[in-house]
Amino acid sequence: CLISSLSLFGKGDESYKFACEFYIGQWIRDVQIEIEQYIVSPMASIPGASSKLCFKNEDDKKIPNPNKLQELEEKKEFYHSLIKNYNKISTLQKTWNILPYDSCSIIASHLASYRTFSQNFEVYLQQICKMLSEQAIALRTKAVKALTMIVSVDSTILMRKDIQDNVHGRLLDPSTNVREAAIDLIGQFVLKSIDLVSQYYDMIIARILDTGVSVRKRVIKILKDICIEHPDFKYVPEICAKIIRRVDDEVGIKKLVTEVFRLMWFQPVSDINKSSAILFTKAVNITKVASLCKDTGFEWLEILLENLLDPKNASLRASTMTACQQLVDCLFQRLLNPEQKSDTNMIVSCLMTLNLFCKVCPLLLIPHATSLQPYLSSKVNSPSDLVVIQNVSKILELVVPLMDHPNPKFLAELEEDSMKLMLQQTQNVVQSCTSCLAAIVNKVTHNYKFVIDAFNQFL
Repeated sequence: CLISSLSLFGKGDESYKFACEFYIGQWIRDVQIEIEQYIVSPMASIPGASSKLCFKNEDDKKIPNPNKLQELEEKKEFYHSLIKNYNKISTLQKTWNILPYDSCSIIASHLASYRTFSQNFEVYLQQICKMLSEQAIALRTKAVKALTMIVSVDSTILMRKDIQDNVHGRLLDPSTNVREAAIDLIGQFVLKSIDLVSQYYDMIIARILDTGVSVRKRVIKILKDICIEHPDFKYVPEICAKIIRRVDDEVGIKKLVTEVFRLMWFQPVSDINKSSAILFTKAVNITKVASLCKDTGFEWLEILLENLLDPKNASLRASTMTACQQLVDCLFQRLLNPEQKSDTNMIVSCLMTLNLFCKVCPLLLIPHATSLQPYLSSKVNSPSDLVVIQNVSKILELVVPLMDHPNPKFLAELEEDSMKLMLQQTQNVVQSCTSCLAAIVNKVTHNYKFVIDAFNQFL
């Protein structure tokens, strides 16, 4: 049945024919060995003869059964007939049962498992692993590529502790070629399982600072694939923060980082209602990355946004502007959601992110400027509230002068709130509110009398 099925599946394919002939040849060899053992087994009773014979078990030493011997000879003749009539097997397919392809694969794997090569797999694997420590760079590189070919057949091998240790060792290899081959090995198969991603994450993320440019590029591509294939992976924000810091790397990596984030975050959504969940996930990830960067500075994020909005490419700039506007709108929806009002950390993260967008392109926030004013009149009860006021005042400083015919009542309340904060709050708040008030008075209201009267009270 197996031979018939393989010949059916492999019509016109020489590899299937070779497989059939190989199996038939192996079966003939096995039958011949059994026949020889049955023929020579009587010699076991001759003194001195048994020491020169090898038997699989004690049953082989028994006197042969003539019927069994005849059965083996018939089986041998049958196998020979299969080879002679291979091209006619298709005519017998109607009388033989045809096995499904999956069943053929299972049977072939089972048969292969009994062969010497399969039984010695562990020996060969350990020999390849030993080659990973050879002094010659070319040999180490070839050993890593050989291991890659093995893993391509069974990626679960990467779960083994000894393989993990060997791969880690090659990631620290003095040769850039070996390190690149090792990171390529991980990158090709790590995405097949979230367990593999978790197991090799620390190794991968450490190589983003590799001295080899080709290694850094490959690492960034792998990290991008992790973010896209496993968006719920707990380290996605950290991954994005690490990649962003490469935005001031050499030109090739700078372009790669820009394209990575253009693909992940700044692709406009055609139908916001249907893709609201995707847009929300992007917005949340951006705010988390902004929170991670607050201690080290936002320069990388600003550079990334500037690169994305590069005016040299008009078509890309237009689509990126659309994506940015969608993200800004989504962030404001989070801010205005009544269920989120009590989440101070969320508010701070959203406003920090909006401030970043505002620094690069204030026009994005013009439709939402009036909804930010109430934050300036809210009570200050914690350091987080002060951060909120600082970010809101910085945003309004840039946005209000760009507004067409803003509501006079909105401007008056903005002036009043800014002046109160200047007189009551700490130095950082005073600085940001002073800049905000100066921009509004000098560029929009020209209400210098309000400022003079306020300061005269303290003279």
